[in-house]
Amino acid sequence: LFPRAGYVISALFLITAELFPAALVWVGYMAVEPFVRRTWPRLLVSWQRLLGGRLRDPLVGRDVLLGGLAGTVAGAVTLVLGPLQNNRPALVDAVFGRGVWPSLGYSIRLSAPATLIAFLVLAMLSLATKLLRRRWLGLAAAGLLWVALNLPRSPLGLVYAIFMTVLTFALLTRVGLLGLVGFQLVSWAIIGAPPLNFTQWYAGLAVVG
Repeated sequence: LFPRAGYVISALFLITAELFPAALVWVGYMAVEPFVRRTWPRLLVSWQRLLGGRLRDPLVGRDVLLGGLAGTVAGAVTLVLGPLQNNRPALVDAVFGRGVWPSLGYSIRLSAPATLIAFLVLAMLSLATKLLRRRWLGLAAAGLLWVALNLPRSPLGLVYAIFMTVLTFALLTRVGLLGLVGFQLVSWAIIGAPPLNFTQWYAGLAVVG
């Protein structure tokens, strides 16, 4: 009638592993939001509408679509340039190939780290703007810092880092936080998915995944 202790411990571990990123996202938002309201308040408009339950709001839909489109471009560029930089094929996440639901669950699971990274970029931009007292100076400083954090190891890596930084901050400042979250989510899902090769046995799973 009662589950074994090992099963209970494993279940608690899995639940904790999922709740911890969600807690980090909440703490990150509470820490970043006051600074953003003073420096870049427009970037939170569609995000706050989404949190308010306005799922059919046109601005929410627009930002999600633009973020997804930019994420598709970034994912495609990463899949092309990644093997050229590392001289090895891109790695596919082990969850793909196990069926539709695991692939879908993996993509949804990426929402927490994608949101956390978006908060990190937004925090960098807000803090740099507050310290330098000019938006364009804050944007330039945050962009340079983001390129440095990517640690490019080759000329091609530097070009890739600059491209991704420009795309990231352009999307954040022109679309907003929600667009950047969608950008991160879609690009990571594409990077970890199997290559779309219709001559291979996993072609159907690659399309779904």
